[in-house]
Parts: sequence; C-alpha cells; structure tokens
Amino acid sequence: MMINDSITVLTNTDSKKGEIENSDSYSFEEEEETNQNIEQQQDDDNDNKTNDKPDEGGEKNYDSSENKNNEENQMSTFVTETSKSNLIQAVDISENDDDFDNNQRESRESEIAQIEPIDPAEIESALNSLLKYQTIPPEHYYDAVVQLINHRRIDHLEVSDYRTAEKLDKALDLMNKSIEELQKKQIEMDREQSLNNRFESLQNKLDEINDKYDSKIQQLQATLDEKLNDLTNQQEFQIYQFKEKWQNPDFLKQFDRPSKRLLTMRHLEKRMALSKRYEEAKKTKMQADKLQANEEAAMQKQMEEIMKTDFLKLRATQQQEVDKMARRTDALIEELELQREREIAPVKIAIKQFDIKKNAVTAKKVITVPKTPAQLQMINQNKIAPKTPKTAARIIKYRNECQADLAISPIDDEQFCKMMNLTNRQKKRAKSSLPPL
Repeated sequence: MMINDSITVLTNTDSKKGEIENSDSYSFEEEEETNQNIEQQQDDDNDNKTNDKPDEGGEKNYDSSENKNNEENQMSTFVTETSKSNLIQAVDISENDDDFDNNQRESRESEIAQIEPIDPAEIESALNSLLKYQTIPPEHYYDAVVQLINHRRIDHLEVSDYRTAEKLDKALDLMNKSIEELQKKQIEMDREQSLNNRFESLQNKLDEINDKYDSKIQQLQATLDEKLNDLTNQQEFQIYQFKEKWQNPDFLKQFDRPSKRLLTMRHLEKRMALSKRYEEAKKTKMQADKLQANEEAAMQKQMEEIMKTDFLKLRATQQQEVDKMARRTDALIEELELQREREIAPVKIAIKQFDIKKNAVTAKKVITVPKTPAQLQMINQNKIAPKTPKTAARIIKYRNECQADLAISPIDDEQFCKMMNLTNRQKKRAKSSLPPL
C-alpha cells in the first residue's frame, strides 16, 4: 500500500516538475540531495516500524521482513529514478525554451538583483489588499509578494488548508495577468520605440541625401553665379567699347558722304561767290543748306539704324552666351536631381512602409507553443518571480512525501490483559481427546 501511494504521489508530481526550473538560485544538485535525504528518512521510518512489531515467529517473520525490505528497495529505486527522470525532463524543457523566454528570465534576474530591501509590513499589506480587494501591488513589490504567496501556499498545503491555498493561487493568477498586461504594453512600447528609431534613422538618411545633393546644387549655382559675374563684366566692357566706337569722330567719318548734287551745289556756290554774283550764290547756298540738312538727317538716321542693329546683335550674342552657360548648369542640376530621386526612392518606400506599421494599433503577441503538458503547466504557473530556495525545497518535500501513514497507537496493558484472559478461558473449555488415566 505504501508503494502504491508513493507511486501515485510521484506520478502526480510529473506535471509539476517545471516549477523548480524557474528558480534562479535553486540548483538541481540541491534537489537531488533533498530527495536522497527524504529517501533515507523513509528508510529509517520503515526500519523503526519493523522493529516495533512483535516477532510472531520463524519463517513468517523472516519472509515478511524480506518482502518489506524488497518493497523498500523498490520504492527507493523508484523514487531515485523518478527524481532523476524529472531532473532530466526539466533540463530538456529548459534547453528547449525559446529565446524569448530566456530573455524574459534574464531580464527578471537583473531586475531581482537590483531590488532594494522592502519593509515586510508593506509586503504583508500589499498581499492583504490583493486577497481582499484584488488590488495589484506596485511593480517593484511583485517579486516580494509572489515569494510571500509561494511561502504561504506551501504552509497551507502542509496543513491541508486547500481553500486558502486556492485563494493564494487565484491571487497569483491575478498577478500573472497583470504581468502579462505589463509585458504586452512593454512589447508595444519596445515595438513603437524600434519603429521610431528606424523611422528616425530613415528620415536622417533621407535628410543626408537631400543635404548632399543640395550642397552639390548650391556649388553648381555658386559656380554659375561666379561665371555669370565674370561674363557680365566682359559684356559691360564690350558695351563700353561699342559706345566709344560710335562716339569716335574718326569712326563716324565713314558716314560723311554727301551726295553729288550737294557737292555740285557747293562748288557752284563758291564759283558764284568768286565771280561776285552774290545774289545767285546766296540762293544756291540756301538750296545747298537745305539739301545738306536733309542729307545729314537721313545719314544720321541711317547711322543710328546701323548702330542699333549692331548693338542688338551684340546683346543677342551676349544673351546667347548667358543662356548657354545657364543651360549647361541646368543640365547638371537636372542630372543631380535624377540621381537624388534614384537614391531616395527606396528610402521613401521604406518610410511609407514604416508609417503603415506605425499606424497599426495592435502589436503581434509573442506566443510560445509548449511541447509537453509539463512545459505548459510550467509556463502557466511560474511566469513571474522565482521561489526562494527554502520554499522550493519545502515544495519538493511536500510533493515527494507520502502522507498516507495511519496514526496507530501501541496496545496498552489493559487491552493486553483482556486478550490474555480471553485465551485463558478458551484453554479451560478445551477437552482432551485422550482417555483418562
């Protein structure tokens, strides 16, 4: 009966073997040592029970003790093998955990290491508020409250107060849900921060590209302005030379070409004056002056037309030079703009994609699919702060101990006397089958 009960207890503990794995400070060597101590204690108890029973004789007692020893050896072997198998399975589960769970556990380790001592009265008050009013304690109280819950839970389990243990489990589940919500919020914040950082990086890259090409365009524009300034100075000098040329009397002599009629009239005027025909000379002079005025006006107009034509040609040539220089610069700027568009096109696409992701409201929840029921139970029941080594050892002891022993009291003297009297009366009533002597 003892072996069967032990097997039942140990089999039921298979699904709970992941509880201790979450303990950061409790090692598997300590668990194995605890199991060995429990086995030794059970062996001692069994020996004491065997020694307390009266020897009813011979082969029956010898066979009974031998069977009990075999049962004890089988139970000890089973306990050891079961503990080892539990350890091996726990190690397998630990090795098969996802990177996300490992990262979460490492982050909790660092947080636990940085927790400052908290007043036990405050922890007690936080636990009472959680049990009575379902008030979640502050975040920096989580580990301490969970450790207190685990400690109180094993206390009530040891005295079979399952109702209070259930309340503590519900409180722990409530805290687990709160932790999950905080983790979801943290995941969303981390995701948003990552998107913001990536978006900022892309925006900085876009700004760098624009700044690079803006700088090149500004350099081209500065070069164009410098060349235009030099060209403007050259053109102004050309205009100055043009003005001087058309203001030079020597250059204007080419337009001093009187007509033959005017020359004839001036020659005739001089001859009349020399021949003392003053009246005729006077009339001829008036006609010649009139003709000369007309010819001068016509020649002035012709000269101005020629000058205007030459000036317009000069200005057209100068404008062509300016336009040619501007077109060359515009072509270079256009090429730079094309290069800019080709370079920033993928960055703009990435920014647009990040805008879509950034506007998404729900974050993808990281789900770890358990591979075994034990791993599922471990994930569901041990999501937050680990147990202390002392509490973990008490849980192992409670899980492995057989509590089906009957409270049997030894036979007192009065009962023994009654049995002796009963056997004496039976001897008196017995009749001998032999004939009397």
